[in-house]
Amino acid sequence: YSIARQQDVTPQFFHRRATVQATQKQRTKLILAWDYQNRDLEVSEVASEWSYMWKYLDMLHPGTKASRQLWAYTSLFQGNAAGELQKLGFQVYDSMFVANSRLTQDVWAECQKNPKRTVFVLVADDGNYVELLRGLKELGVDVYVWGTDQCNERLVKVVDPGHLIHWDAPFVITECIEVVKGLNGRQITRAEFGNLCKDQLDDAEIYPDEVGFSAKNPYSSLLRWLERQGIVETSDVPGKP
Repeated sequence: YSIARQQDVTPQFFHRRATVQATQKQRTKLILAWDYQNRDLEVSEVASEWSYMWKYLDMLHPGTKASRQLWAYTSLFQGNAAGELQKLGFQVYDSMFVANSRLTQDVWAECQKNPKRTVFVLVADDGNYVELLRGLKELGVDVYVWGTDQCNERLVKVVDPGHLIHWDAPFVITECIEVVKGLNGRQITRAEFGNLCKDQLDDAEIYPDEVGFSAKNPYSSLLRWLERQGIVETSDVPGKP
C-alpha cells in the first residue's frame, strides 16, 4: 500500500478486496466457542456485547449466516449468564471443571468435518488453546480469536494477522458503519469521515487506535479496512491531500 501511494498508483490496482471476498465466500460454516469461565461478563452486558459481534460476523463472513454453531462453556456458578446466553442462541455447557478440555474436544471434532469451509472463532484469553488453534489452521480452518488486552501472548501469535479481534473492535467498526450508512452515498473527505466517527464514538470513549488500528492515523486505517471488506470506496482527488 505504501509503495503504491508513493508511486501515485491507486492501491485498488492490486485487487486486494476481490481476494479477500473470494476467500470469505469459500467459508459456509461458522463455529464460535466462548470460554465463559475464562472470559466472563456482567450478565447485563452479554446481550449488548454479543449484538455487536453478531453484526461483525455478518459483515466479515456473510456466507455463514445459514450455518452457525454458538457454544458457551460456563461454570455451575454462572447460571444467570447461562440463561442469558441461551436466549441469544448459544448452546451452553455447564461444568464444575475447567472448560478448556471439553471445548477443545468439541471444537476439534466439529471442525474436522469440513475444515476448508469452516470459520472458527475462539472467545478467550487463555493460552491453553494454542495447540488447538495451531492444529485447526493446519487442517485449513479459518481461525480467529476474540480477546481482550489480557489475551495470552502465545494465543495472539498463533492467529494470522488481522485475525485477532480486540474485544471492543466489533463495537467500533459497527458504529463507524452506521456513519457510512447515514451518508446515503454522499461523498466526503477522509477528515470528515474521521470527525463523524469520533462524534459517534465519543459517548463510549472507545476509539480505533485502542482496538488495533493505527495510532498515528486511526480513522484512515479504519477506512482502509472497511474498503478491503467492500463496505466503502475511497479515491484520491488530484490536488487534495
